[in-house]
Amino acid sequence: MKSRMILPVGVGFGIGDDFEETAALMQSLSAVVSVCGTPVHLAGALGVRTCVLVPRIAEWRYGADTSRMPWYPTVQLLRQNGTEDWQAPLAATRN
Repeated sequence: MKSRMILPVGVGFGIGDDFEETAALMQSLSAVVSVCGTPVHLAGALGVRTCVLVPRIAEWRYGADTSRMPWYPTVQLLRQNGTEDWQAPLAATRN
C-alpha cells in the first residue's frame, strides 16, 4: 500500500502563502485533493492531477452532471450523492 501525506495548503499553515510557492508545492505532488476554490484552478492550470470535492448543488463552473472541467483535463469532479453525504466523493480520492 502506498503511503500518503496530507499537506494543508493555504494562508496560516505556512505553506502556500503565495501562488508561486503553492504552485511549486502542487507540482511536487502526485495529486491534489481540494474543495471548490482557487487551488483547483491553479492545479488545473499547472496540469496537476486534481480531485475536487463538489457539493450536490455546485457553482456553474463545475457543471450540473459532468465529472470533468472543460478547461482542465487533469481535474476530476467528485460529486456528493446527497446533501451532507461526502462518503462517496472521499472514497473516490483513494483511487
